[in-house]
Amino acid sequence: MVTLIFLRLSKLFWLLILGCNAQFGQPDFWDRFPDIWRGLGNIRPGFANQAHDIQRQSRFDEWKNSSRKIPDTGSQSFYDTIHNLFSSAHDTTTDGNLRNAMISLGAIGTMQPQAGRGQFSFSSLFPEFRAPAASRDWWNGPNVCVERKEENLLANITLDKSGADSTNRDGDFFGHSMHINSCSHSNAHDNDAYTCATEIKKPNFHRKYLVKYHCCYGFIRENKGYGCTKTIPMTNLMETLDNLKLTQFKKFVQDFGLHTYLEGSNITVFAPTNEAFDDYSSMSNEITSSKPNDFRTVIQSHIASGLIRSSDFIDEEIINTLSQSAIRINLFATPDHVLTADCARVVSLNNLAKNGVVHIVDKVIQPVLMNLEAALRADGRFNTLLQLLSDAGLLDLLRDAKGHMTILAPTDDAFRLLERNVRNRLSEDSACLKRVLQNHILPNVICSAVIERTAMTTNIINKVIRFDRDIGHLTAQNQTIISPDNMATNGMYHVLDGLIIPEEARNLQQIAADAGLDAYMALVKETGFGSTLDQMHNVTLFVPSDRAFHRQSQDTQQQLASAAVDVLKYHAVQPAVLLSNFKDNLEMQSAFDGNKLRMNVYETFPFGRNVITVNCVKISVANLRGCDGTIHVLEKILTMPSGNVLDTLLKGNFSKFLGAVESASLTSVLTARGPVTAFAPTNSAFDALQPDEQQQLFSNTTLLKSVIQLHLFPRQICCAGIMEDSMFFGQYSRSLNPTYSLPLHRTRYGQIKIAGSNVQKCDIIASNGIIHSIDKVIFPKNFL
Repeated sequence: MVTLIFLRLSKLFWLLILGCNAQFGQPDFWDRFPDIWRGLGNIRPGFANQAHDIQRQSRFDEWKNSSRKIPDTGSQSFYDTIHNLFSSAHDTTTDGNLRNAMISLGAIGTMQPQAGRGQFSFSSLFPEFRAPAASRDWWNGPNVCVERKEENLLANITLDKSGADSTNRDGDFFGHSMHINSCSHSNAHDNDAYTCATEIKKPNFHRKYLVKYHCCYGFIRENKGYGCTKTIPMTNLMETLDNLKLTQFKKFVQDFGLHTYLEGSNITVFAPTNEAFDDYSSMSNEITSSKPNDFRTVIQSHIASGLIRSSDFIDEEIINTLSQSAIRINLFATPDHVLTADCARVVSLNNLAKNGVVHIVDKVIQPVLMNLEAALRADGRFNTLLQLLSDAGLLDLLRDAKGHMTILAPTDDAFRLLERNVRNRLSEDSACLKRVLQNHILPNVICSAVIERTAMTTNIINKVIRFDRDIGHLTAQNQTIISPDNMATNGMYHVLDGLIIPEEARNLQQIAADAGLDAYMALVKETGFGSTLDQMHNVTLFVPSDRAFHRQSQDTQQQLASAAVDVLKYHAVQPAVLLSNFKDNLEMQSAFDGNKLRMNVYETFPFGRNVITVNCVKISVANLRGCDGTIHVLEKILTMPSGNVLDTLLKGNFSKFLGAVESASLTSVLTARGPVTAFAPTNSAFDALQPDEQQQLFSNTTLLKSVIQLHLFPRQICCAGIMEDSMFFGQYSRSLNPTYSLPLHRTRYGQIKIAGSNVQKCDIIASNGIIHSIDKVIFPKNFL
């Protein structure tokens, strides 16, 4: 109910805002925006093609002149407004006027740079309230060029038969359109490029318009000043290699006749340093006359067609080279903002030449022509790994042409050195094997160049993998990386000398022992239950904490004394289930005599995290995973039920309540499949009634049934699921009496109350529900 009221108020709020926006006279501006944008000139397919930059030092004239191409949209006054804005812009030399004109079109954002984060703009709802453009922003200055791009974000969305968007209605404020502006520098490696985005979304229309400002070719910013005022003296590529003292790379280019290609236009070169060639020569025999063709291919792998500056680099971008291999670009947000090309660190960016650009790398780049599977097979050291990946159904990941993953690849020797019990466990449990292998697969490329001391990332099962470097010694989860950065077309692999055995590869007894569940393990050892546990697979264990054993109830003590093994079996169910898989009223089969355990999930909004219980016992620690299953730690020992709700009430001090239930013809509720919760008044509670109340209650069958129904609930209500009231929120639950919802409350001292009655004993378990003993009979007058 509260949520519904909140949504209705939110809807009213947005309707008022959008109504005000229409009142200020710009209701249809963003409907006309796409036509205006396209009228500014041809839309290029992307930012990567900058071939014309070499010939054109500025694109401002193109933007200004293209304003004459704006089509007449049918509203002459609207057209005149836009045309006049651009006329004033290209009739003057003030770049700020042009920027103001573009702001009026929404073609650039109105927000401050946010390190790549798009944020919702207040001015997106109220364009007339935009702050004036900052005239001294560097991208307003001289020698700044502009690239534009339009993206259709509905390209992969399915439309229904009516043509409406059937999959995504986000951003549609009750039928109104929206737009969002954001701006940022392109990446941390290049402060000479600035990108703004305008995103427009409405029913059946979702597009993004990108504008990128960057220093025109041949210019750079001087001391991070206004515009791009510093001219770069440029030579051709071969001379530029000389000027950069890249003598070895230039020599190989000449020796293999590649200098003629470098005399063309729009060439990007990733040139290794002289030291990189020296290191390569000491580790490889390929720089020899015996394999000239092979090494020619290596040199070709450093040369790409097209002009690609650092502002165009995108993480995990693939750049094709002359050798038909590819270079993978990676951007790492480390403190030093490392940028790599096939895991070679780029040590110098954007060395411009008349006919191209040179980026200097610290390693020789090898041709990359095989995917991860083919590369591992060709290596010859990973036959066991490949077979196990195939057995676990993971080999397709290594074949994915669009992938960009890192494999931490143990050698055949690493598998042979495994302890026998670990090998046996992996061979016997396919689920365990799969988790161990998944632990070695990262969903992104992690180059060794980014690891300075310690670096952490996550694998495909969201477990943390830690890399460490110590005086040249590189490890992943304490396993030595003996050969890093082996590139493939869809990622790379590091060679390990051992397996990374995750915590999940342990058996259940090891997990319980490592988690400090000493009392439970002592009982397992005492009863010989360990052998039974070793034979269980895909099991969920609900293990009581040590505190639970120390504070066990008298009933539990009796059960443990007479049938400890049965109690231990009662705490085991199949299959293995994580906390995220629990649903309210989920029943799971216990390993003991066909009994079932019931899981309940209690929403605690606005109190905090949800409470999850097993037979009304709260789970305090969850998801301790192993090869054989999962352990969840409980706050109490589970008590085995002695029968259904009726049977259990018969064994307690509830004879008068049962008599009233029978008189009201509600006995069948207590024996049904359930779940049912009975807030059962004790005999003393009935004795405390006034004589006239007893007379009135038991002489009127209709009233008696109505009152007894107030004590019965068609759901399982555990004491752990009853919270303290807040200032604005309280808990209510509807009983079998359709007229009333009863208030439930926990005091600050932990006392549970229902409609003015105190709960004397919580959570008396039955096979089909739960019983709470209360001290008063509930009448409607108790809580009205």
